Amino acid sequence: MILQNLKNIIQTIDAPKWLLLAIFIALNGLFQWISIHFGYKRYFISAEIFLSFFLVAIGFKWIGSAAFIFSISQEIFLGMTKVFYLFNYSQISTITSFAFEAKPSYLAALAVCSGIIALLFIKSIKLLESINWKRVFTTGILLALLQGAFSFREGNFTHPSYLDRSDLIFGSSSYFIGNLQALNEQAFFLTSNDNVEYHKITQPSAASLSLSGPLPDKILLIITESWGKPKDNSILEKQITAITSNPHSSHIQTGSIHAVGSTIFGEFRELCGKIPTKLKFKNISSDENSVGECLPALLHSKGYKTVSLHGAHSTMYGRLRG
Repeated sequence: MILQNLKNIIQTIDAPKWLLLAIFIALNGLFQWISIHFGYKRYFISAEIFLSFFLVAIGFKWIGSAAFIFSISQEIFLGMTKVFYLFNYSQISTITSFAFEAKPSYLAALAVCSGIIALLFIKSIKLLESINWKRVFTTGILLALLQGAFSFREGNFTHPSYLDRSDLIFGSSSYFIGNLQALNEQAFFLTSNDNVEYHKITQPSAASLSLSGPLPDKILLIITESWGKPKDNSILEKQITAITSNPHSSHIQTGSIHAVGSTIFGEFRELCGKIPTKLKFKNISSDENSVGECLPALLHSKGYKTVSLHGAHSTMYGRLRG
């Protein structure tokens, strides 16, 4: 009897409805694949994408289209919030200002992907004209109840980032972003107004190891952050060919130090031999209770003049306005 009823339900769904369902799953599946590829979690079915389809179904095409654009942007911000722990909305203008510094192939892939998403949604608008909005609304209620069952089963309804990927069926990307940002603020003490403390590092920094012996007249110190040293040493050699092949370079040393934390943690580690307890800096001074004497000051006492260069694009960190 159950199989017969299921068969009757399937027979009542015509080709346009199947196509609409396929497009909807494809859109959410695309972002699900991206989340797996970059290693972050999301709800398999975005509530924002679903809402945009519902708005179109009840006749609000332009509002639904705007909601769809918003939902896509939230999917992008969700990935950035998880991958870049300190990301927040105030950084969007900075990020977009150097977006065209990316590889042309990346920009082309983004344009093609955006075009495909736009075409799929335009096709969905036409298909939704033949769909009863009540059916869409009912589907949303069922998905919300299903997600509620998974969340309450795990005893965790308000913190989706703690759930397994298999339990993230239907929910809001915007809420997910807010939850992640709150957790990141707690992890990096961003909500505290207390002044920062600087703790001496327990292991030698790369700078202290490199500059421990007799110093030459000129020093070129390059500090990079990465996900680890290449297993194939030829990769590293290729990256520093411009330095090793320079006739004015000598006594070249390479090495790696295992350290974790944000970029500025590494900068304090290498230049000052200390690590801050948080990312809010009120007073940075040469006092021993603060940062203390950092590498440029130490070298200056030995007769050196320090010139520093930052490898990032000049639009980052608002340096063009500095």
